[in-house]
Amino acid sequence: MCDCLYCFIDDEKAETLRDALLWMCIELRPVDGPYAVVRTDPVPGFKALVNDQLLRQQRVSIEVGRVKNQNKNPVAEKAVQELINEILRQEPMGGRITPLILSLATARLNTRIRSSGLSAREMWTQRDQFQAHPIPLNDLDLIQGKTNLRLKNHQFSEKSKAPYSKVLQKIDVCVGDLVYLISDGGKSNGRNRYLVTSVKGQWCYVRKFIGNQLRKTSYRVKMSDCFRVGSCDKPDDSIVSESDNDLSDDELDSPPLSQCVSPPIPPDIPSVLSTPADIVDPLAVTLPEQNMSLEEPRRFNRVKRLPQKFNDFVMN
Repeated sequence: MCDCLYCFIDDEKAETLRDALLWMCIELRPVDGPYAVVRTDPVPGFKALVNDQLLRQQRVSIEVGRVKNQNKNPVAEKAVQELINEILRQEPMGGRITPLILSLATARLNTRIRSSGLSAREMWTQRDQFQAHPIPLNDLDLIQGKTNLRLKNHQFSEKSKAPYSKVLQKIDVCVGDLVYLISDGGKSNGRNRYLVTSVKGQWCYVRKFIGNQLRKTSYRVKMSDCFRVGSCDKPDDSIVSESDNDLSDDELDSPPLSQCVSPPIPPDIPSVLSTPADIVDPLAVTLPEQNMSLEEPRRFNRVKRLPQKFNDFVMN
């Protein structure tokens, strides 16, 4: 968990987002050397800042996450979720979030002890947050240890999130194939078709193909996240268990495509069937008319008598 920074914005225009990024990253960027890379969601406001000249002058670049990847920015999403939970602990009744509320919630997050035994504030300032004593730390060791921990957890995270503890296997596709994306599946809409335009290693670039129209936008997806149109191999059929094969999805060989069985030829049935002469059409039989008059409901003739307590009174 890195040190959290916050900033209020009035709208989601490209200029407003650019000013907010520069305000938060101006102290973190290197004065000379590689650019400070900021990964963002593929929203129009951030897409317009990919080649922004002002950001390049301040040595800040924008890396837009893949559109078809649902987990395109997990570190930022985790930080936002922790901030939301912290605000709910501070203000359980809800209400408007003021700069003071956001500042207090962010300060508490930065002082929370993490799995490494240090807080984000201590890793950033390299000083003890209680007595301000210096802590001997190496930034490269912290970065490498965090990266190795995430890579080690990928296998278990993939197994826990996959159905029946299975992982997807890469399917070989060629340029010109029509494919479906597994992430596009839903209950309300069907999957869209995509045309493969290029293949690079375990990645392929696809463009949406609707009717007779080929869209301009190209998407970068993994081969394991798609399957061919018209193939008998469904997403569940292209799944192998990790217990059978311990290799990663990059090292797995693609299975041969199963042979599709053509449906049987329907028998020749005449379009018009003649009715045999000896069978009488039941609809042609006329039923005798029935008396449809309704009789009035019968009523019982019962003598009405008043209770004995009313005998002394004159009742009209």
